[in-house]
Amino acid sequence: MRTHRTTVALGATLLAVMTLAACVQGPEMPTPTPSATRSVTPSPTPPAPSATPTADPTPEVIPFAIDCESLIDPDTMYAFDPNFSLLGTFTPDAGSLAAEAQAASGTVCRWVHGTNGVTIDVAVADLPADAASSRIAALDSAGSSVGDYGARGYFSAAGGVGQAQAFPSHYWVSIASPIFSAPGDAGVLMGDVVAALP
Repeated sequence: MRTHRTTVALGATLLAVMTLAACVQGPEMPTPTPSATRSVTPSPTPPAPSATPTADPTPEVIPFAIDCESLIDPDTMYAFDPNFSLLGTFTPDAGSLAAEAQAASGTVCRWVHGTNGVTIDVAVADLPADAASSRIAALDSAGSSVGDYGARGYFSAAGGVGQAQAFPSHYWVSIASPIFSAPGDAGVLMGDVVAALP
């Protein structure tokens, strides 16, 4: 009798414990955090090197300085016309051959007529070969070649001014004046200048 009660009581106790155990939750397990995904960002492709335009090379300049009275002897100018006298420092007219020679670091000289103010501009520049060739080609194209200057020579008129040009060796000589109307008008002076060059 006692054994039966004990068994019943034990069973009831066991059932109560099991029920209680079912109600009690175990410790909550942490939810696993997904590991951070490492994103691989492709490194930017460096831009292709741009074609840098090559700057035009600076034109070569060969300075040339000489005394104006060495280019044309005072006696030669006196024989040409005694009324012309050498002017001191002056600024060549814009766009003139003398201005171009001055820009090329050459020597420019001006004689002025004492009565009427007419001028004779003489200019000499030592040109690089390519610059001289370009200028000669342009003059050849213009058909202004003459043969009486003691060197490769040309004569033309622009704006009422006669322009004689010669290319002895590597030099470029120009003589310009309103009194020149034909190649021979500048012949004596051009001959003096060409003979004076070193």
